[in-house]
Amino acid sequence: MQAFQRHHRRISPQVRRMRIFLWLFFSGFGLYSAIRHQTSIGPRVFHFLVVLALLAAVIAAINFVANWIARLRADGHPDPNGVLGEHTITLAPDALFERTAVNDSKAKWSGIFRIDATPKHIFIFTQPNAAHVIPRRAFPRAEAAEQFFSTARAYHETATSAVTTSAR
Repeated sequence: MQAFQRHHRRISPQVRRMRIFLWLFFSGFGLYSAIRHQTSIGPRVFHFLVVLALLAAVIAAINFVANWIARLRADGHPDPNGVLGEHTITLAPDALFERTAVNDSKAKWSGIFRIDATPKHIFIFTQPNAAHVIPRRAFPRAEAAEQFFSTARAYHETATSAVTTSAR
């Protein structure tokens, strides 16, 4: 869950817009307050850099709090049969199958939003803000994880290109 939260904050358009807004706001504020001072250029530049450093600290604090909240949520749900329990993901040419202790589901590749990977996880997005998170450590070898990722990407690309072609 934490891996998804971190990855989603990195790729989410909403989070990206908020980050850009914060940088622009604090940069503008720092620039305005630096120009307003009646001192030489050196203290003005120093003042501006201090404001930007404060911004970086604020963003780091927001990320820390978001990770802390995700960790609290995960710790509060020890049920092994729920979302945080063990999942088995199976790839087939027509769909992705997910099995848990309490549920079986099927998602056609044309309905998969996107597929991403980081050095530690593979993310198969079923919606813009929901994904199957597959740790690479779940595979016996790194090559198996890479093969799984490549196969999922190939199935997804084949399905979405077929949908795009038939829509024309």
